Amino acid sequence: MEVDEQSGPGGSSQIFCLRWIKREAAKPVPDKILLSNDELKQAIEDGSAIKQESESDQSDASEPESENLNKPTEEYDDLKEFDLDNYDNEEADGNDLGLSSLVVFASNDDDPYIVSNKDASDESENEMLEKEALKLNQDDNLLVCGRCERDCSLLEIHAYNRKSHDFYVHHDIPLSSAPLCMEWLDFDAGAEDENYDKGNFIAIGNINSVIEVWDIDVLNTIEPAFTLGVKMKKHRKMKSLPSCHTDAIMDLSWNPLLRHNLASSSADQTVALWDLRVGTQSRVFRGHREKVQSIEWRPNDTTCLLSGACDGRVIALDMREEKKPTGKWKVDSEIERLAWNPDDTSYFAASTDSGSIYYCDLRKPRAPLYIWQAHEKAIPSLTISSGLLYSASSDGLLKTWRLQEESAVEVMEKDLKMGMVHCFHTNPDVTGMLAIGGEKGGVRLWNASSYEEISKYLGDDDVTEESGCDVTIKKEVNGIEASTVKKNKTNSETFSKSRGPKLAQPKSKKLKKRHLNSKRKQMRALLYNS
Repeated sequence: MEVDEQSGPGGSSQIFCLRWIKREAAKPVPDKILLSNDELKQAIEDGSAIKQESESDQSDASEPESENLNKPTEEYDDLKEFDLDNYDNEEADGNDLGLSSLVVFASNDDDPYIVSNKDASDESENEMLEKEALKLNQDDNLLVCGRCERDCSLLEIHAYNRKSHDFYVHHDIPLSSAPLCMEWLDFDAGAEDENYDKGNFIAIGNINSVIEVWDIDVLNTIEPAFTLGVKMKKHRKMKSLPSCHTDAIMDLSWNPLLRHNLASSSADQTVALWDLRVGTQSRVFRGHREKVQSIEWRPNDTTCLLSGACDGRVIALDMREEKKPTGKWKVDSEIERLAWNPDDTSYFAASTDSGSIYYCDLRKPRAPLYIWQAHEKAIPSLTISSGLLYSASSDGLLKTWRLQEESAVEVMEKDLKMGMVHCFHTNPDVTGMLAIGGEKGGVRLWNASSYEEISKYLGDDDVTEESGCDVTIKKEVNGIEASTVKKNKTNSETFSKSRGPKLAQPKSKKLKKRHLNSKRKQMRALLYNS
């Protein structure tokens, strides 16, 4: 993982959404797609057909030019030699960056552009290193991040191990557009065995009104396993529009008790329930008057779904009824994020764009139990874990709160120094471990249980090995924050370890940074260029 310490607000790399995947949910060794020559040729032809269709869509959408603009004038006669009218129409020179640049041959021997001088022993050694780099242990977590660069968007799948403190990019997936939200699910809609339909998938909500579902256990994939909905540009072409969203996907929520169902909210002011077995909407809810920014299933419940929108309303939906909600709450500003209390699912919290948090009782609709001003700016990230509420804001602060019957008490405040915080998610297997994404600094891990102010509320069983040490985000080693250790020599050495190719550890800070970059490049070369 790159550490972007120099990028400021509006930097070239931002993390808008991320999600932890629990241990043993992924395959120990992921599958790898290899195309034969015939399949490669077909992929290139399909890519050309898609490109022609896209150009046709653009020509249909363009407005006719005025007749006066088409008339030649003497003013522009001197520019004829430059042929500015056809300036953007570049001739095909065989360097088309379509599907042909993403697919690979089944064997390097079949690729005419690869000249290999390595012997069999070198190849076998590279294969062993590649398998070692790709192999996941039983106690590994995966972290999926939606990284948005200036000219591209990626899904980065990181591997994290609590004991060894490994944290590195395992593989990545190119995306066609920036991801707005994501959700993990294990339902395999295309499973051949009906008795075993579990997989490892991530659903991505895009601005083009389509939900893409990607198989995380497959390397070198260039298209999602399946999609839900229709792109916005095709809506005008379809006479009979199927049941689907007509604007950007704002949030996704999957219920493990309803494995074949996926809930989605959209800027088209609706909440939909998708049946993954057939890929269509089974229910649509239209109770909001503005875009619906957040939805959350009630834990251990198959009927209750919370939705919060920019109209300042929170609605508790009964998924068995399409029209009648079970409760409504009105707030003074736009809803940013919803979070259930897993210790008592009768309670939930709602954050707003004004920096306030509302704590509500599901059994007492209309009025919240209490309200407090948590931040100065919007709160796009909110979660409740082990009796503590974590809130992250556009003001760059991460705060921890202790929920009481009549009020919330601030436990700790942390300036993350990464600009606006867009998202965070708690590790399902490591209590107090948060992954945080913002407008600069890439993705960061923050161990809340390392702080004495927080660890005393988590209990002895929940405190991790690093409790008693001060975790900072001033330095990062191998993509994970280095800890400032007090009277503990063993922890100071753990962050320098990482699986994969071994390189000598340099002493100076400048050489150490180069060493880490070389290590990442070497691993990426093993994953994608072998």
